[in-house]
Amino acid sequence: METGTARPRIRQTATLLWYVYGGLTAAQVIAYLVGGLSMFDALTHAFTTLSTGGFSPRNASIAAFDSPYIHYVTILFMYLAGVNFTLHFRALNGRPGYWRDPEWRFFTLIVAASVAVVFLLAIPQAGAGAVEQTFRDSLFQVVSIATTTGFVTYDYEAWATGAQFLLLLLMFMGGMAGSTSGGMKAMRHYLLFRQGLSELKRSLHPRAVIAARLGSRPVRERTLLRVLAFALFFIVLFTMGAFAMTLLGHDMVTSIGASAASIANIGPGLGGVGPAENYGWMGPGSHLVLIFLMLAGRLEIFTVLLLFHPDLWRRNRTGS
Repeated sequence: METGTARPRIRQTATLLWYVYGGLTAAQVIAYLVGGLSMFDALTHAFTTLSTGGFSPRNASIAAFDSPYIHYVTILFMYLAGVNFTLHFRALNGRPGYWRDPEWRFFTLIVAASVAVVFLLAIPQAGAGAVEQTFRDSLFQVVSIATTTGFVTYDYEAWATGAQFLLLLLMFMGGMAGSTSGGMKAMRHYLLFRQGLSELKRSLHPRAVIAARLGSRPVRERTLLRVLAFALFFIVLFTMGAFAMTLLGHDMVTSIGASAASIANIGPGLGGVGPAENYGWMGPGSHLVLIFLMLAGRLEIFTVLLLFHPDLWRRNRTGS
């Protein structure tokens, strides 16, 4: 009885979420048209913004449009694409609950803090006459990388090394669970942070029963173990990918940037694959390594790694 009623509800929810996705895409297309883009540019860039794909038919990406309005519209919809679509659905139904969601607060705080730091590190090079543009570029690149969209408006490798390092760290973040973003997802970072705090408290109070919480709800130990396992495999694959790239003759910055950008499905990385470069100059071996990382990252790692597990092949051979 319960199963029978659950399936229509799942289908109905999925349909409604598709309506939200389609509605946001249509809204972005309209906003682009108002800003003077052609229908082709409006459609192609809206499609790759809401999907956090980041591909652009323009070689210069969003930087091809010298318009603050277009940049801010793209920033807004990249951010919306990185937020849990269930929150959008509730908001459209008159029940906005963004601020009550702990993952949303965590994700938004990380993005806001990163924008402030990148802006402060970039403004000395830009000068007083380019405050707004520097802020816009800082905001754009942080949101683009944090949501794994990968659009660019500025060659961030011209910024201070500290700003580049922060952007590299953001490549491991990803948007919220339930968004179209890649990466580890903000939820997993939040749970790891909460679990770390719980362990710290246990060190001070060994006899206390302290559980990591998601808002007011305790998180099951099984969930935390899966998060820890995912984080471990994510870091291991990133490290192995970067090491493989160095063995193929690439410098360390390019290897680290390419591995991080690929497993997080971002696109632009650092060094030879920075925002002003591409991956076309690399050899077949490098492409194969990065293809594997992209597939593993987009399919949530476990799905791909299971293909190499002996138990899976034994089960298929025995038919059980």
